[in-house]
Amino acid sequence: MPEPGLILETDAQPKLRVSIRTIAAAVKPTHGPLPRNVAVSDVMDHKPPELLDNGAAIARRIFALPDRLADVGAMIMRHTLWQVQEEVGDGAATAAVLFEVTYTGG
Repeated sequence: MPEPGLILETDAQPKLRVSIRTIAAAVKPTHGPLPRNVAVSDVMDHKPPELLDNGAAIARRIFALPDRLADVGAMIMRHTLWQVQEEVGDGAATAAVLFEVTYTGG
């Protein structure tokens, strides 16, 4: 396990933006009145990929990104999308789009 440390904003900001865009790009195809499916493959199993049309389920399947700093932003967005699913039952793709736009605009 890596040792805890201090992450400066100048180091974290670009990687957070990339990770949020990565999760949003994975979830965006499920947005809209005619959602499309996203193929999600499990790295550990040798099964065929799953076809999912639920944004929260797609975000939930993303366990970790290779870069540790980028993984922080991905897990924040993943948790947010899952909470939307738990509270409302739908709208995870809309929440992903709003999260990304709000973060990049801020």
